[in-house]
Amino acid sequence: MAAGHYVLVATQTAFVPFASGAGMKSIATSDDALKLGNWNEGAIRVKVHDVLASLDQSGFRPDLIIREIADFSGIVIAELLGVPFVTMGMGLHIDPTWWRRLLKGGLDRVRADYGLESDAELAHLRSAPYFDLTPSWFQLPSDASPPNYYRFKVLPEPAALCSLPRWLPNLEDKPTIYISLGTVYSDVPLLRRLVRFAASRSRNVICTVGPGRDPEDILSLDLPSVFVEQYIPYSAILDICDVTLIHGGYNTTLGSLTAGIPPLLTPLGSDQFANARRCVELGIGLRFRKEQITRRLVNENLEMLLAPNPFRERLSGLLRNDVDVPVIDQAVRILERIGRPTAVQVSMRRKGCRECVQPDLPVRADTVVASSSGSGTEGDSNGPESISIHEP
Repeated sequence: MAAGHYVLVATQTAFVPFASGAGMKSIATSDDALKLGNWNEGAIRVKVHDVLASLDQSGFRPDLIIREIADFSGIVIAELLGVPFVTMGMGLHIDPTWWRRLLKGGLDRVRADYGLESDAELAHLRSAPYFDLTPSWFQLPSDASPPNYYRFKVLPEPAALCSLPRWLPNLEDKPTIYISLGTVYSDVPLLRRLVRFAASRSRNVICTVGPGRDPEDILSLDLPSVFVEQYIPYSAILDICDVTLIHGGYNTTLGSLTAGIPPLLTPLGSDQFANARRCVELGIGLRFRKEQITRRLVNENLEMLLAPNPFRERLSGLLRNDVDVPVIDQAVRILERIGRPTAVQVSMRRKGCRECVQPDLPVRADTVVASSSGSGTEGDSNGPESISIHEP
């Protein structure tokens, strides 16, 4: 958007406010897709239908589709519209072989419904450009990377650009714990327990509950040095906190790690278990299961991370590998090259691609649809993403 491009975000109805809050237009798809699960055949079918219907109604035709790793509707939509797609790797890489097992032929059945040829081997997925936003040291080892592979890093949202709570600069001089369970899997009773346990010792406890949730659900505990907001820029929190107690969502986990703060993780679903396991494997974080939580366990783990420990030293060494990685802003020029309409694409779009594309629509340059699955990774401190696709 900053480079002058038009961005349209396709996401579930529940997450449209995130896109709007970041200044982006959006297509609302049925929340049924979120209930079914990212790669469920029914979810793919619902999202393809909803996005194509919205595009036909508006007359908008993108030059490029950006999809996140768990969204397969974007692949179908891109082929139907005759435009390329790019996979935005916001998470640990999953080889197409594994995706084939998870999809169980569902993607091919949706493709058949729209008159597309079978792609049982996921050749389209294998050959498409892949933008990896996960640090190389955190990414899973792999014998093979996608052929059109790029690595970028995402810088935190500048705290100076956002309104900050008045209490933030005036915290008492004692250890500060940040607690969040994200936006999709947020569990208020669990959040209350974690805040109560963390605040049972002399600490500042900062908690964000996310849009649509009432901070009073936590503040009603009436505990000293507990501060609760719907949203605070993650960069502002990480500047002052000593330990994060989080659910293992992609952005909260990577944000904590890249700030040099080993997290304490209690995964609740989706990719959070894999992220938590990876932190433990690398020796840069601790985890416990939701069912294990007791006051003693929470405080023992927090004290372990607050005290001098090898986690921070190990993490500091890993972070030195990221110095020369380009920031995501530099991906725009690559996207422009990929999304520039070719003569073949123009011809397809003027004639109409399959039954879903109306003929004789004007070709609009420099446009993109960002397709989001609506789950799987979490937004910065319960707020909108700092890059031009939304994944809550």
